[in-house]
Amino acid sequence: MAMSDLPPELFLCIADWLEVDALNAFCRTCKDLDALLTRYLYRRIIRGDLEWVLNWAIVRRGRVCTVRKLIEYGADVPYYTTAKGALLLQQASFQGHADLVEFMFNRNNTPAKENNTVLFNIAVKNGHVSLIQMLERRGFDMNIMHWPIVTAAGYGHLAIVEYLLPYCLRSAPHHGYIARHHSLYAAVINRHFDVVEYLLKLNTSPNGNPKEFCCLPLIRPAVQHSNREITRLLLDYGAEVTSGDILAIATHGNNESIAIIRLLLDRCPSLHEQLPECLFEILSYVCEQPRLLDFVLSRGADPNYKCCIFGHTPLGLATRNSWQHSVASLLDAGADPDLPCIEGLTPVQLATDPTIKGLLGAASRRINDTKPVTVPEHEDGSQPADEPQQV
Repeated sequence: MAMSDLPPELFLCIADWLEVDALNAFCRTCKDLDALLTRYLYRRIIRGDLEWVLNWAIVRRGRVCTVRKLIEYGADVPYYTTAKGALLLQQASFQGHADLVEFMFNRNNTPAKENNTVLFNIAVKNGHVSLIQMLERRGFDMNIMHWPIVTAAGYGHLAIVEYLLPYCLRSAPHHGYIARHHSLYAAVINRHFDVVEYLLKLNTSPNGNPKEFCCLPLIRPAVQHSNREITRLLLDYGAEVTSGDILAIATHGNNESIAIIRLLLDRCPSLHEQLPECLFEILSYVCEQPRLLDFVLSRGADPNYKCCIFGHTPLGLATRNSWQHSVASLLDAGADPDLPCIEGLTPVQLATDPTIKGLLGAASRRINDTKPVTVPEHEDGSQPADEPQQV
């Protein structure tokens, strides 16, 4: 006998023995069962765990049709004007369920003016353009200030920035100007490449404007936050490197340090004069950075450069830290082991590690052996005669 020929009472008896999940699957087997048991299914849900199904339909899935059926079959779905309804509304907004939020608004005859700002903030922070569009349709004032755009840029929501920035530029051009610069800064320090590229294409200056608050040059924070691609992008759009310690800052970029320093040196050859300061920055770390040190030395850093404040030399710092690789690299680059550095002591005198002592001693002897021997002169300026050889 076909299932459609069975009496409805039999299916109701079967439904009594099924759990809600099994009953839901049973209803979906054919159209006749769905029409027969849907009402029974929803009433079972309402009598059972209504809290769970509200959370599933409103927060997790945003299913307007499910919420509408729950209301139709007698479920107590809270209005957004209640505390519970407002909480469900905000949770649905976090997930971006714009249709469901609009449905809950439409259940009340009065517009939800008091909730619009809260939902707008949620939409900006979570990148839900559809939710902002829904609020705009309901009469939300889109003559906004610059802070929502800056917030969206900091979170990396390019779609929100693209949607809101034209409103700000039209309603308040000065705030739009500030929004572009502050948003660019927020995107740079939070490493959102696509937002940075979009704002630079709008002719936002990467060099800032000293007359405006917080409109600072952006190459320094880009290097400071170790983003090679954003640094390259800023240089492509005309960023000026004016910081006197930009290479020293770049040494803190972990895996990106070498690539960023290479990029800066290739684009700005005048930065080569900052290489000695790089050595001191590298040798001031808690742990040794052999690859970074070798790269900086390979680009022509002076291994005998003396710090103008303390009189330190790179070799003296490496010796004091007992870093064997750094000492060997500096000696290979031409560092003088007999050059006084810390407290007037030479690296040879500072060395405590036996291996480093051996490296420094060998280098010192090699340098002394290659020095030309000076012959003392007589008072009249003549050279002394050769000593007669003894037979």
